[in-house]
Amino acid sequence: MEILSQYKALLELVLDAVAITRDRVIGEPQISHDERPDILEALDYETAVYAARLHWVEQSLGKAKGGEAVNASIQEDPRRWWALGAIAFGLFMALLDVTVVNVALPAIQKGLHESYTSLEWIVNAYALVVAVLLVTSSRLGDIFGRKKLFGLGMGVFTLGSLLCALSPHIHVGSLSGADVLNISRGIQGIGGSAMLPLSLSLITATF
Repeated sequence: MEILSQYKALLELVLDAVAITRDRVIGEPQISHDERPDILEALDYETAVYAARLHWVEQSLGKAKGGEAVNASIQEDPRRWWALGAIAFGLFMALLDVTVVNVALPAIQKGLHESYTSLEWIVNAYALVVAVLLVTSSRLGDIFGRKKLFGLGMGVFTLGSLLCALSPHIHVGSLSGADVLNISRGIQGIGGSAMLPLSLSLITATF
């Protein structure tokens, strides 16, 4: 912004110099009547060029000042700390669910009466879905809005967590409790894939 201000001052000096030169050309008796129109035309062209540059600089300075005002208002907004808490909580839950299930596997096996082999996907389903959809969710956040997609991802993650808790009591066709839990973990992964990348970009934009 300081460079633009200096450039603006320089352009104003150049325009003043061109205007003075034009007045001298008009009043100079030694310049012939045939040469004077060509010289004045060249000076008018220079005036138009530098005036256009000055207009662009003034617009750029106005946008820069407007951006600084917006950033200042964001920095002074106390709600950004609430946003930080919500984003950090979502990021914490998305990362926690990658490995925390390992601790609960013995209790899950006992509650669902399944072998360890059938419980492998309880861990893998979440991590796999997150890894596959991570880049896609980031791009969708750029297109439709990071805040909107982060909220949607948190909602999907909450729904998946609820289904995980209710999986022993959900009976769909021939699906066992472990199958329902695996599917629920995949739904959690869909939400987590939106929360993980977008949380960092939201914090950067907020602060």
